[in-house]
Amino acid sequence: MIRHQSNPEQLRVDTTIKIIEKDGTEIIAPVVVLIGLSKIEDNQQYNIYKIASRIFNKEFTLDRRNLVLPPKKPWYKFWKSK
Repeated sequence: MIRHQSNPEQLRVDTTIKIIEKDGTEIIAPVVVLIGLSKIEDNQQYNIYKIASRIFNKEFTLDRRNLVLPPKKPWYKFWKSK
């Protein structure tokens, strides 16, 4: 959710980070981003609002259940296909 703070010179964006572990447990952490508008001209503040909405106004999810790691090889065998 994006909204103006009580101070009109700031935007506040509330979002969450959600981590789903391999065993299925979920960890949810709230995140607050404050964007200062004091040095932005009035006619450009709407552009900042649109960009902040596009970037931060969503839930960030990391699903570790489907995370596939590449097989480990020694650093000196980078040219071999095995």
